[in-house]
Amino acid sequence: MSPPNEGTTLNLQVFSGNLARRLFGAISQGCFRLAEVYGGLLFLSPFGQTIWSLRLHRWRHQPRVRVRTAIVAHVFYPELLPEILACKRCVGADVDLHITTTSELSHEIQDALLHVSGVHIHLFPNRGRDIAPFLGLLNAGVFHGYDAVLKIHTKRSPHLRNGEIRRQLLFTVLAGKTEQVTKIIALFENPDVGMVGWRSAFRTHPSFMMANWKHISQLVVAMGRDSTFRVGCFERSMFWFRPKALEPLRQLRLAPEAFEVQAGQLDGTFHHAIERLFPHACTMAAFRCVAISGQALEGNHSFE
Repeated sequence: MSPPNEGTTLNLQVFSGNLARRLFGAISQGCFRLAEVYGGLLFLSPFGQTIWSLRLHRWRHQPRVRVRTAIVAHVFYPELLPEILACKRCVGADVDLHITTTSELSHEIQDALLHVSGVHIHLFPNRGRDIAPFLGLLNAGVFHGYDAVLKIHTKRSPHLRNGEIRRQLLFTVLAGKTEQVTKIIALFENPDVGMVGWRSAFRTHPSFMMANWKHISQLVVAMGRDSTFRVGCFERSMFWFRPKALEPLRQLRLAPEAFEVQAGQLDGTFHHAIERLFPHACTMAAFRCVAISGQALEGNHSFE
């Protein structure tokens, strides 16, 4: 039997390397999911919330800085509107709440919010989940009058056992207490801060890019190569942002028709790629992406 040639050996090494990375990614994600379930339950418990409140005590009497704020929420599950409104109360009773949804759900949502002030409902086709409607508002200049906007959505992830915990954790960390919101908004007093999010949800391992490399590569080229793409994104695409920091995405002028019709896809769609590019857009626009603590969040140069 003749020995394998150099090309075959190289291919085997590449295959082995890719297999090892995917295996490591699967194991690390599995451990993360397990930790999230039990850690999340502890954090959301009365005991966990009490400890967290004590940590936020010093922000209790801090004056709110003059930052024009708003909330944008995509609502696909109207029964979760009470959670959205709880976030609104923490951000401010008079804050604008921009809701994106489908025409089929609009009447139910309007009835539920009839007596809530500052609500603006925007209708979009059922494409691209929360991402396509969000970009629709971004493209239309809806966020121009704000300095900091909270992006959330009624994510349930019914295919995951910890889907409900994921949403509850993010709602709580990003807008679950007035003191926390005061702390986050104060970060936007720094003019170079473009995004603020939960550090524990910031993913920098290539495995979290999953089956989206093709779309990501195409979009990075379309956005221009002013900065090197680095793997880094807020999983579940919930965070605070400065509208100017997402200008590179706005300049793409992506219409709803560019996104696939919603059919329960779990990965590999256009919107899955877009949600992994928000921090990249922030960096391209010369803004910083930071954690709630103010710590800089940077992506990983290592990608496929």
